[in-house]
Amino acid sequence: EEMLKSIDTQNAPNKFRIHCSVEALPFKQNSIDVILCIDLIHHFYSRGIYQPLQQLLRCLKAENGFLFLEEVNKYALYRIPYSFLPLKLLNILRTFKAVYKKHLSKPATYEAPLSIFKVRFYLEKISKELNKTFKMEVIPTKEYPNAGKLKAYIYSRKFIHPIIHKYLGFHWFIIFSTGIKKI
Repeated sequence: EEMLKSIDTQNAPNKFRIHCSVEALPFKQNSIDVILCIDLIHHFYSRGIYQPLQQLLRCLKAENGFLFLEEVNKYALYRIPYSFLPLKLLNILRTFKAVYKKHLSKPATYEAPLSIFKVRFYLEKISKELNKTFKMEVIPTKEYPNAGKLKAYIYSRKFIHPIIHKYLGFHWFIIFSTGIKKI
């Protein structure tokens, strides 16, 4: 709500809001130049991430379209011990931690961090179904919110290999561009 109020107070000439589900976007196919999707898809973990990703790619222009996708990483370095647990067990542990630390709310049971490899698989599959050529690039991230000072310090050191930042960081970030032959 605060974000929407902030947008309402800005004098942007081309601003507009659309309230809809990402599972059924009201846009024509190949109609959007740039889509910025931050920390959204993991909320569809229990219902499935295929439909939201399919809708994003359906709306993205077939030529010179860009999808910037950033999500919480299932395989973040400090999450690896938990990454292979079934969602029900993970939710029990997350709830226990929230109660123990006296958080005001319990974690949502329908969401979970995502594997970059699973998302890349779906993006490639959907692109083929929609007959879109593309290039996909994974960008390393060095941000570790809520990781604690010691973990954040260790992860930010130069001796940490770039592959860790690329695939084992707290978040992962993909730039998906259409109309470009896959390299």
